[in-house]
Amino acid sequence: MTLFHQFQDVYFDVIGLAEALAQLPESCECGDAEAHFTGRCRCVGAESEKPPGEGEPGCVCHLKKLRERLYWLEEDLQRVKIPQRAGEEWQQWREKSFLLLTCLRSLTASLDQLDQAIEQFRQSSADEPLHRLRACGQELRAWAEKLNALL
Repeated sequence: MTLFHQFQDVYFDVIGLAEALAQLPESCECGDAEAHFTGRCRCVGAESEKPPGEGEPGCVCHLKKLRERLYWLEEDLQRVKIPQRAGEEWQQWREKSFLLLTCLRSLTASLDQLDQAIEQFRQSSADEPLHRLRACGQELRAWAEKLNALL
């Protein structure tokens, strides 16, 4: 898989996660954080008979897959070697790779904030962490758009 395709996969994973986070309700009435993350809670109008693991994967599944892809993409990007003799192309690649790495690291930092919000919501099922989750989704989408613009 090319580096470009890896970036595309990350972009679509981030967008998928952001969309899953956007589907979370404004407030939690059921008190079941795990049901929120899998899209099974009554707050989002899901049918309670739907067994866990069926249907859409939910936020936590998206998050795990995205973390893996970001890790490998950053590793691959750091390993890319362009001959020094490439001159101006070399400089352009260095500048672009720096911007891409910065964007990837910002995405990773946003995911860390998302992890914290998820843990807080799991512990309390309160509305404030739920609002942070939704805000993290918007921030992730913004970083994904920046990443896409760099490509």
